[in-house]
Parts: sequence; C-alpha cells; structure tokens
Amino acid sequence: MSQLTCDQARKRMLCEQLSDEEEDALSRHLEQCQSCEAEFAGTDLSALAAWEVPEPSPDLARRTVERLTSERSSVSWWRRFWQAADRAVVRFASHRATPATGFATVMVFLLLLVPVLSPHWARGRSSGSVSGCKVNLRVLGGALESYAKDHQGRYPQALSELSPDYVREFPECPQAGRDTYGPGYQLAQDSRHFTLACKGEHHRDAGLSSDQPAIQR
Repeated sequence: MSQLTCDQARKRMLCEQLSDEEEDALSRHLEQCQSCEAEFAGTDLSALAAWEVPEPSPDLARRTVERLTSERSSVSWWRRFWQAADRAVVRFASHRATPATGFATVMVFLLLLVPVLSPHWARGRSSGSVSGCKVNLRVLGGALESYAKDHQGRYPQALSELSPDYVREFPECPQAGRDTYGPGYQLAQDSRHFTLACKGEHHRDAGLSSDQPAIQR
C-alpha cells in the first residue's frame, strides 16, 4: 500500500474503527512523521465517542417562526416582490435570476395582464365619452333655449341656425370624433318641442342603445 499523506493520516486518527490494513498504514506513517505522531498522542477519541447531541428546547420551532416572521416584516415590499420574482424564475428556468431576466419576467407578466385589464380600460374610456357627450348636449340645449326666447318660443329648424349668435363652434362627440348632434336634432311640427341626440351607436360599449344619450324639450 502506498504511503499516507498527513491529511489522510489525520482523518484516520478520528475514525473509531479501522481495518487491519488501514491501521498498519497509519502506524507506518506515524513512525516516519513526528508531527502526526505528536498530534495522535494528544487525541482523545473516547471523549468524542461519549459526546451526545443535546435535545432542542421545546419552544425552538415557535421562536424560529417568530424570528422568520419578524425578519420578513422588516423587508420592503419591493424587495419581497423581487424575491418572489427570483424564486419564480429559479423554479421555471435553469438559471438564477439576474436584473435583466427579472425585468423580462415583469414585462411578460404585464403583457399578459393587458388583455385582462383592457376591457375595463375600454369601459372607463366609454364612460368618460358618455359624460362628455352629455355635457355637449346640455350646452346645445341651453343655446336652443336662448334661441327660443328670442323667437317667440320657437326652436330653429336646424342646429346650424344657432351659429354664430348662440354657438360659436359646434361640439363633436368625444367617441365619434365628429358632429353627431346636427343629424340627431329633430324639431316637432309646432316648432316648440325638440329632441336632441347623439346620432348613431357610438356609445354601445357603455351599454347605451342607438341615438343615446339624448335630451327632449
């Protein structure tokens, strides 16, 4: 058998049981190496064999959970978000997350989230356009009332007659982007009543039917 090195000899010194061949190799090494022989002479393996692992305290699990909870609560929300993203990438990928891969993961998540949120955004935009359309109808309704006061209670045959004395510039439907109120103006036969509406189906996404919103006098 080849000669043992000092490291191999020290490892065998700590073994409780050795084969006859291993003991012979260790003995030959100790005969030739005074340093290892002195170290072996001061090694007390009996104390190592008698050592017992102490039992953990009964509340060790509770204290560990409390410590982990305390440390987690002290971490900022952004760090917790990054740690969650890091764990997700490590779980589903073959490499650990870097700032670049983490950023890519967040971007992919946002791209997948857009189709889910877009209907809500569309409804919000439609709701805003309905509100703007109602404001335009009130403005035109007020101009029609002013016209009627100056014309013995009669309304004009067409909205174009309001310009320029009563309306300087005709508003457009926010959703359609054009004038939908001129076509939606209907005058009663007695010229003392009218219906003014946003002509078309421009607010169907907001749940309104055709030619809505509208006002009547």
